[in-house]
Amino acid sequence: MLSSSDLVPSTATPCVTTITAPKGVRLVGFEPNYSPIANLRLWLIFEGDSINNRYIGNLYDVYSNSDANSYTLGKQVTIYKFNEIPQDNLTLYLGMDVQASGNVKFFRGLVCSLYCQINLDSTYAVNALITVSNDVDYLGKFKHFPTDSNLRIYEGQINDDHLLATVNSSNVLQTLPMAVKSSIKIYVLDKEKINMYLYTNPDDVSYSLVYAGRYINIRSFDVGQISLQQDTFENFTTGDVYTLVNFNFNVTYFDLSGPSTTMQITVFRAGNEVFYGKYFQGNTPPSTTIKVLGDSMIVNYRTDGAATKGFRVDLLCTGEDQTSTIDPVKGPTTSALTTTKQFPPSSTRLTTEKYDTTTKSSDSQFSSILFLFIGIFLILW
Repeated sequence: MLSSSDLVPSTATPCVTTITAPKGVRLVGFEPNYSPIANLRLWLIFEGDSINNRYIGNLYDVYSNSDANSYTLGKQVTIYKFNEIPQDNLTLYLGMDVQASGNVKFFRGLVCSLYCQINLDSTYAVNALITVSNDVDYLGKFKHFPTDSNLRIYEGQINDDHLLATVNSSNVLQTLPMAVKSSIKIYVLDKEKINMYLYTNPDDVSYSLVYAGRYINIRSFDVGQISLQQDTFENFTTGDVYTLVNFNFNVTYFDLSGPSTTMQITVFRAGNEVFYGKYFQGNTPPSTTIKVLGDSMIVNYRTDGAATKGFRVDLLCTGEDQTSTIDPVKGPTTSALTTTKQFPPSSTRLTTEKYDTTTKSSDSQFSSILFLFIGIFLILW
């Protein structure tokens, strides 16, 4: 049974599927990836919990008819596959309670392979796109974004707790490209229309390239949910060692479940470590924002096979003389900032790892002092 907020995707199965919801079932049809869209007519929808009840329609009606996306099908429906059809185990429909859809009037379901271009039109009513997969959606930059529109991006459910970002004309340059995670991604446009570009390869949108003003919400795939798919490695760079930015980052969520769960954050300048932090049970990350000047940054979260709720790090890149604070939904705003001491690339690294407090150059410094002492002794002798 669905809750009032659940969105549950379903692949084609050879059996009967019954969906129950508190207020009323709402279905979203998905276009088949490798078979004719007309095959959706072979999935029949009936009232209640039996195929002997009244026939309502089929998945093609749900996919193609706007009215089918906006009316209530009743508190319980049954979906039956009429004939045996080879399937690819991709999502064909998604069920939700009518309360879970928020103010969205029309939904479009889509399974992207490598690249998708989508025209999302909310000229007359609020429209939304739902993608379902175990891959990350990388949202590319817009060629044009309407002045008065807001694109709200959700992960998993359509509510404020699952709101990843609100993209508008004032922050679109700072927040994109963006990684959208979770198996269910929802893009809700409140007015006008946009052309969206979704990719599964981060290089296609230059996701790792950072510059002054760029904001990134770095997180695990199922952050906030117990999952075995939380391991994450992300690398960000300015593109060359001569272009520096301040990496302003704040660990806003970190699940320490599992004895071997760790998160390492490293900042480099000209190939040298200037910041290294390793966090684990007994050494939790600071609650304040850390600011480090460099040309690249790595975030590495490892669970060693443990089920955790993942992590979240807010990152804002600024120029060398800029300070800012970070709001994960509203975006960056100018304010005071906790600043770490900076070290030149040839000097020691700054570390927050409790047991790593020595410098790499201590042995050479000791040798130099020893030779100097011997030289002075021989002269005086």
